[in-house]
Amino acid sequence: MNRSEMMGVFLSEAEDLLQLLEMEILNLEQQGESPQIIQNIFRIAHTLKGSSAAMGFEEMKQVTHEMENILDKIRNQRMPVTQQVVDLLFQCLDHLNGLKREIEQEGYAKTGIDSIVRQLRQLEKGTAENAESLRTRDKDHNQPLRKWRCKVRLSEHCEMKLPRAYIVFNHLKKWGTVISSEPDLDSVIEDTDLREMVYIVKTNADSDALRQALSQLLDVEAVEVAPVSHDHPADACVSWPEAGKDAEPDNPIPGPGRKEEKKIGQTIRVDVEHLDNMMNLVGELVIDHTRIAQVGSLLRDRYSSDETVDDLERISIHFSRIIGELQESVMKTRMLPVERLFNRFPRMVRDLARTLNKEVNLLLEGKETELDRTVIEEISDPLIHLIRNAIDHGIEEVEDRKNEANPLKARSKFGHLIRKIRWC
Repeated sequence: MNRSEMMGVFLSEAEDLLQLLEMEILNLEQQGESPQIIQNIFRIAHTLKGSSAAMGFEEMKQVTHEMENILDKIRNQRMPVTQQVVDLLFQCLDHLNGLKREIEQEGYAKTGIDSIVRQLRQLEKGTAENAESLRTRDKDHNQPLRKWRCKVRLSEHCEMKLPRAYIVFNHLKKWGTVISSEPDLDSVIEDTDLREMVYIVKTNADSDALRQALSQLLDVEAVEVAPVSHDHPADACVSWPEAGKDAEPDNPIPGPGRKEEKKIGQTIRVDVEHLDNMMNLVGELVIDHTRIAQVGSLLRDRYSSDETVDDLERISIHFSRIIGELQESVMKTRMLPVERLFNRFPRMVRDLARTLNKEVNLLLEGKETELDRTVIEEISDPLIHLIRNAIDHGIEEVEDRKNEANPLKARSKFGHLIRKIRWC
């Protein structure tokens, strides 16, 4: 695959990822803090970071990397989800969309990222200071330190196991002191067979907190945490089920890697130009079939008793059915769920409602309806215009609704409208 083809795949994937990112941030704002939503946003940012890094677009890589730092703190319960966080995530989304458009038009990103990166780091720094004060307070309360044996299993789909093992190691250092690791990560050269690691950690955190924090790391499939007993070291041993058995580890918390084991590769991306070319070829086949049918009719008139003419008619009928099915299949490949269009509306409604100081609840139905790609593109702008007008002119502000509940104010407003109509 050459650079041009890779660019097309990257832009198409980035478009889908950014749209998913927008929907998940909206869900976060509407539904509140949810581990699943946070994990979804983290996955999207991580995927976009990887693809942009592979293509050499450092600006997108840097922004998504800083987003990951914020999201990691949120999912480890070291940062609350506030309106400031949501607004900043939306700013990141807008910045990423702008970078994608520049890459699409110019071949590179030219907008600076210093401002958005600075805001993300300031937010992270403020949270880190709060976390440090909390840790100091916990120490003041003389929380007991305990040793835990943390066994971590990575997903078999993890491509860089050794770097991931170091990430787990560094993450545990935030909770306390990592006494040892097995195997010794510094002695590992090839990470091909590195899938299970054991860390001995001394901390005042409990086992549930450690297990939850580790299980939320990327590519972590399962986690076991057990106390280390000085008298009975064997009490700390944990083991995974033997290969081929259906048993699961005791109370495992499946990490992100487990969800990625589902079957993949069921869809492929196809350029619309290729579909248009296929449709044109099908049209040519329809024309040729019509001509064959006409020739068959002429031959039937001339050689009514010839078996060859009968064979030609049977072939023509079969050819007609095959062409019809082919034409229907090609047309279906151009069909897209209208959800692709509807997904643009929630963010637009959210921003417009905040600008106009109005309370708006958007309800979308029939998102599974399929339309031709061209039709979706044609109706996009008119639908956006209708929704904007409905919010701008069809929904009153909260204060106006309250005023209408007051008879005196309502009469005053009605009189003003009458005077305005007479003046017109």
